[in-house]
Amino acid sequence: DLFENPSGFVQQELKPYLENIHSQFQMQREAMSLDFAMQRHGEEKVGSARQALEQGMQRGDPHAWSTYQRAMGSHDPYGVIVKWHQDGETLRNIGGDLDGYRKRILEEALADPEYRARVIEAAKGQAAATGQHVARPVKPAVASPSLGNIGAGGGDAQTVEPSDAELFRAATQAKRR
Repeated sequence: DLFENPSGFVQQELKPYLENIHSQFQMQREAMSLDFAMQRHGEEKVGSARQALEQGMQRGDPHAWSTYQRAMGSHDPYGVIVKWHQDGETLRNIGGDLDGYRKRILEEALADPEYRARVIEAAKGQAAATGQHVARPVKPAVASPSLGNIGAGGGDAQTVEPSDAELFRAATQAKRR
């Protein structure tokens, strides 16, 4: 009654309009969130996240229901849903044992010849940057001629080229006059 409860009367009259405005605002927020999520994650990921949430809710999964509640209260509902789905996928891939997962990944990487080659190259680069010696493959033992004989007579077969390291060592160890 307008005269007995004016505040209740106004609230009762405005309630349908306010609910309509709230519903339209929620639809706009969801549409904007969907557009943003598709731009950021792609249509396939967003679709699979939504489908996983719907299936979880149909099964009565409490995690799916709590994610839905958080999403509906969020300014970015689809962002919440995609994050929930990605976290679930990560947990399924890793399993319950993080240390076991790390060991498995390392073993798989070490079994890959391409990865091993990259590790060796990275170690060489790091050792060169810090001035450490990197073990090279063992070459057959060949008598190196004296540095004084470089360019001296004798056949090419008799002359063995010294390595850059040997030349550097010889140059830095020479006595100053």
